[in-house]
Amino acid sequence: LKKDAKAGTPPKSFGMMVKGRTFVERADAGEALAGTIQALPLALDGGALVEVGRYRGFLVKAQNIGGLGYRWAAESLETGRVYSMKSIEKGEMSPVGLIQRLDNRFGGIPVDLEYNERELERSKASQQSYQDLLNKPFEHEERLQATQAEMARLDRVLQGEGIEGGPSDNVQTYEEEELEEQLESYRYGEAAPEQVVEPTVREEAVQAIGEADEVMAAAVVPDQTVGEREESASLLQDVRGKLMGLTADAIEAGDTGAERVLEEATSEVAQVGRVVEPSLEELEAAKVKPVEAAPAAELGPGSEALIRAAKGLGIGDTEIRQAANILARLDGQVVPGIHHVAEAAQYLSPGAGESIIEAARQAPQNINAQSMLQRFKAATTDLVPVEAKPKRKRRVKVPRKPGTVRRRALVKAVKKAPPKRVRPKPEATVPLETLVQAQEERTPRAQTMDSRKRHSKTIRAKNPRAKRWLKRPGSMDIMGIDTPSKRRTRKPRKPSK
Repeated sequence: LKKDAKAGTPPKSFGMMVKGRTFVERADAGEALAGTIQALPLALDGGALVEVGRYRGFLVKAQNIGGLGYRWAAESLETGRVYSMKSIEKGEMSPVGLIQRLDNRFGGIPVDLEYNERELERSKASQQSYQDLLNKPFEHEERLQATQAEMARLDRVLQGEGIEGGPSDNVQTYEEEELEEQLESYRYGEAAPEQVVEPTVREEAVQAIGEADEVMAAAVVPDQTVGEREESASLLQDVRGKLMGLTADAIEAGDTGAERVLEEATSEVAQVGRVVEPSLEELEAAKVKPVEAAPAAELGPGSEALIRAAKGLGIGDTEIRQAANILARLDGQVVPGIHHVAEAAQYLSPGAGESIIEAARQAPQNINAQSMLQRFKAATTDLVPVEAKPKRKRRVKVPRKPGTVRRRALVKAVKKAPPKRVRPKPEATVPLETLVQAQEERTPRAQTMDSRKRHSKTIRAKNPRAKRWLKRPGSMDIMGIDTPSKRRTRKPRKPSK
């Protein structure tokens, strides 16, 4: 490891050999390496890895394992030690990513060396304590020998042998009691359940610490992007949680050595995670993406005023043009507040809304928000919508026959039209005295029938139940008139011939 740890320092100039050809550019080398790995035949029976290139004093070997992807590792030319790496899935084959993975693995070798040196020192310290325990005599040696002698005597008694100088256990007779239920473990002809051997706490601790070393080695590589650092911090958080769980198991099992090692490993993972994890400012800066500028011809005469008002808060022209396009589509309504403007701009470009909010946070304190809002209102009132709203389709008027009018159209026409004076025709006029005389000459029977009709209409309007009863076939009306039955009458049969 000490010899291979020198490869942890990246060289000043890049150089990689693939199929006997040397590449000095990372992109070209990554494409050649990816093509070589993808061209490997399928290894049906396993076998050894095949050399696909040389990089920084190591042989890069790979193997095609079918649907699982490609298995690969790096072997040191100086020491012959093999450093395994995570398998490459089919969809993860990236030329630049392959070179970056190799750099991350080589950069983690010094971390492996440091961890192994610490483990060696702990083993040396534990070796002395174990040696002292071996040299110390057993405290209960006499009791152990007496117990072994008594157990040997009981074995001879069970076998029916006589024992001289001891109690006559072989003379006593024992009657075997019948068990009500036969024990499951002694049932004849049934196989015993398979014993599952679970890994010990130390074995799990060694495996977890090895995984933590690989994650930390990949996390401490320099020149990583914010996204890669965030992913590494998430992996370190998962590893830390697993180590804390194993520490609790070690405390429960009483293994102090494993407990101490796991606590130290947990603290190291936490320190590396705090260093690698990006800050909130870095995350927000990484999320801001450049947006395409909207053409100025799409905006109305208020676009320049809107841009001038936005520059007072430090907002760029591109974001304001995008926000103005959104505001122009909102039926002439002004969206109040910078957050609403940012929300509207977010629909056009993922980074526009975040950049507007960030610019508003960094605005100087002497700018009045109310005056800024008034400028926005004044600027957006003259905006011309980019996409005109579709006009409502009018119903096609179908020509009607002369003399027919729709009822709805007739009602509207009557409501809108002014009242007209209609003069009665001379021949239709009837003197008032004639009408009064005709009313008085009506018989009492006719007047009574009129009052009954009015009363029947009132009951039908106020009482739905009576209304339903009156509609029943065969029922009698209030006026004493039978309602004709709707039942079909049977015709008389014709006489047979």
